Amino acid sequence: MKLFDSILLLHIYDYQKPVGATCPLELLKKGANPLLLSTCMRHFYLFSSEQLGENKSLPEVIMNTIHTPTAHQKIPLCELFRGRKAYEILLFWSIAGLNPKKPFDDERILGDLRKICTGYEKTPSPIKQEAWRYNKKIMLGLLTDAKHLLELTKQLSGIPLQDRKSLLITACTNCAWARDNGFMPFLSFSDYDIFLDRNKMIAHLTELLEGRKEKAHEKLRELAEEQVVLSFLFSQDPVKLALEKDLALIAELKAILEEESLLAQSISALGI
Repeated sequence: MKLFDSILLLHIYDYQKPVGATCPLELLKKGANPLLLSTCMRHFYLFSSEQLGENKSLPEVIMNTIHTPTAHQKIPLCELFRGRKAYEILLFWSIAGLNPKKPFDDERILGDLRKICTGYEKTPSPIKQEAWRYNKKIMLGLLTDAKHLLELTKQLSGIPLQDRKSLLITACTNCAWARDNGFMPFLSFSDYDIFLDRNKMIAHLTELLEGRKEKAHEKLRELAEEQVVLSFLFSQDPVKLALEKDLALIAELKAILEEESLLAQSISALGI
């Protein structure tokens, strides 16, 4: 199962519950115990299908309730995203892509996000601790990716807004794809400009995997020379086993890149 297969994200903007009515979002908090990410009038509720349990239809029920018109109240924005698309939206939001007044120019969002994560990490509340446990891996990846993508927005600051937006949507899509498929944090790098172009990303990740593969083989040869007499002990060496596990993962990741490269070539040939 890929990293983002089970995640759901409810995005709500400019919502105020009707006076005297029960807020439908309380049902989500009780039924799924989501991670709440908020800035001003924009709210994200991050949770997993595992957290929903038997309440699979709960997100749709809440959306229908929020979208039901009430007197003297405009219908707010309410969207549900699943899987990798949910992570893409969080990335785009964290680099101020959703900010209508200061697009790609508001570092406070990432700063607020860091504070929210720190609050969940240090909370004495068992309920919030559980919400963090389910979503910790996603959020730590988000903080890392958002940091580097925010730096990328500065590099693109001289480009017209619409072109910049298009490039950064592509970057968020490719970054989410790479993390979802396990390239990060297995590979460590900070040059996130590779995500601006699919082919460039594939080439760079392939190069990094080859480098990691060569180092693993070199280390295995060194270990074999050191323990040539004790062959049985060498076969059980934890370092050797870890390196072999890395090599197996590298082979899997290279196969994913090869498949993606063929797909990209097919799309290019069709002129899509």
